[in-house]
Amino acid sequence: MNRWTEKLLGVILVFLLSGLQPAMLLAQQAPAETPAQAEPPQAQPQTAQPQEPNQTQPQSENPDRQEVEDKASQELINRNHLPDSPGATKPQTEQEKATPAVAQTPVRSTPQPTGTAAAQAGKLSGNAASRPAGAAIAPAKQRQVRSFLIKMGVIAGAGVAIGTVAALAVKETQPESCPDVLLSFSGMDGSGKSTQIDHLCNQLIDAGLPFVRLAFWDNVVAFPRWRAGFSHKFLKSDGGIGAPGKPVNRNDKNNRAWYLILARSALFVFDALNLRRVVAKTKAEGARIIVFDRYIFDQLATLPLEHPLARTYARVIIKLVPRPDVAYLLDADPQAARERKPEYPLDFLYKYRRSYLSLRDIAGLTLIEARSEEEVRLAISQKLQKCVPLQGPQLDYNSLASV
Repeated sequence: MNRWTEKLLGVILVFLLSGLQPAMLLAQQAPAETPAQAEPPQAQPQTAQPQEPNQTQPQSENPDRQEVEDKASQELINRNHLPDSPGATKPQTEQEKATPAVAQTPVRSTPQPTGTAAAQAGKLSGNAASRPAGAAIAPAKQRQVRSFLIKMGVIAGAGVAIGTVAALAVKETQPESCPDVLLSFSGMDGSGKSTQIDHLCNQLIDAGLPFVRLAFWDNVVAFPRWRAGFSHKFLKSDGGIGAPGKPVNRNDKNNRAWYLILARSALFVFDALNLRRVVAKTKAEGARIIVFDRYIFDQLATLPLEHPLARTYARVIIKLVPRPDVAYLLDADPQAARERKPEYPLDFLYKYRRSYLSLRDIAGLTLIEARSEEEVRLAISQKLQKCVPLQGPQLDYNSLASV
């Protein structure tokens, strides 16, 4: 009985070993086979296992049956355990030939995750689901910044447009052809300054050029009330303006006492400094053309400029004040001037005229010779035409005015 048991166990071991070895060989020869192709080698031991109960059944001691079983076992061993035989290698070569065909048409299958990777994602709730943080809110912030920049750009563009419109409106009120010009009219009393200033202002209005008209005594002179009161009380000067048939006895600038000349020289310094301030203020307020009725030159003309010291003082004062672009000096005959405005003695008017002619050389004044009212007007316009475009007929300025 032990002998048959040993044979039976040997047959079972042969079946088991014969089933594992071909599977290992196939795995080495075709590692890319699919699970469906690797299953047939495992099916042999499963088919051989049902024979195991038949072999374990009690058998007779017939020697013929034993020989049949030995032959069957030997055939199974030869078939499964001897790979060098032609019959055994043929199925392998056919299987190897079939394997590349399968590899050429691979079946793409999506691998299914297993284990923890196959777990379903849970649903978020609470603050974690309602308030994302970090990179999740970065796009929203970027959109807010972009929107803010666009709004600021629109506001800046609107401001530039409004500023441009305002600038164009200012240019319309002040033409580009209107330069910055400072004009002054000087001359003895009765030379026709006020009349010619009125003509010039009318021309500027007709040409559409804005201007500012200033009077030296009213807008520039320092301490005007004190100086007028001193003349009336201490020098006994008459007030008012003389006219034909209504003479006035003035006693102020015609009095050349040394102490009065010294006092006037001190006051003229204040006048010059105040003139600088008035001109700067008027230009800062936007005035392009400034017209002065009298200037610092009319104050200096009251000094005895025939003396060198007086001329030196006049040059110093002239350097302190803004230089006019055109400084008109209207000449007049002293006797004719006194007939139009009888205020000062005739001898003083001659001295007064000589002082003006001296200032012409010191300050570079534009002399307008004594002519008719229309000729003088045209001479003033001709000279001013070089600085300011005016309308109206023009004459040869060289014959009427000289510098």
